[in-house]
Amino acid sequence: MLLLWLVACKPDGLAPLPEPEPTPKGSLSIKLQHHWENPANTFYPETWYVHSATADSFLFNKLRYYLSGFYLLSADSQRIALPAAYRLVAVNGGVFSIDLTDLPIGHFAGMGFYLGIDSARNFSGQFAGE
Repeated sequence: MLLLWLVACKPDGLAPLPEPEPTPKGSLSIKLQHHWENPANTFYPETWYVHSATADSFLFNKLRYYLSGFYLLSADSQRIALPAAYRLVAVNGGVFSIDLTDLPIGHFAGMGFYLGIDSARNFSGQFAGE
């Protein structure tokens, strides 16, 4: 009977536990600009280009692609996966910006991403952009 009394008893005047402080988050903005053969030649859709080595000419009416699987690299080269994000890059001759939010704060040695979409997600159709 004594055990029940100790479990059920609570001292008066205990302050409630403080709410945990939210973990600060960071953000990252990635700027992409597309060039043809050298940085002086900005790539534009609907423009004819000639390959300098083969003299082949070609025209892109539209150029779009996905970037996915964004990650950060720690100082000891460990990959830190970021929340799933798929970004459709539409090449229009200007600077294309990708903003990633809710990132861990810290010092990182680098970052990376994949060109395209993993096959499981590709066939499921569960990504935005078109």
